[in-house]
Amino acid sequence: LARAALGLVLILVVPGLLAGRWFGVRGLPAVLGVVPALSLAMNVASGLILLAVLRRPLDPAMAWATVGLSTAAGGALLWLARRR
Repeated sequence: LARAALGLVLILVVPGLLAGRWFGVRGLPAVLGVVPALSLAMNVASGLILLAVLRRPLDPAMAWATVGLSTAAGGALLWLARRR
């Protein structure tokens, strides 16, 4: 149960929380509403990019690579937001 909860946090919270500052998400109500949708959108976009580039079926390794890519993109957006 804890491992599933950790996986959901990695998928639905971390990328959007990292990229939230870049998109101007401020305040608790905005964070609660926007961060999960932003995380899901970043995961879907990175998954589509990986599947298009690598052209192989989605397996567990590809799914974790998708989560890693979206988290890295969120980290890059956080770095850019702090830089400006």
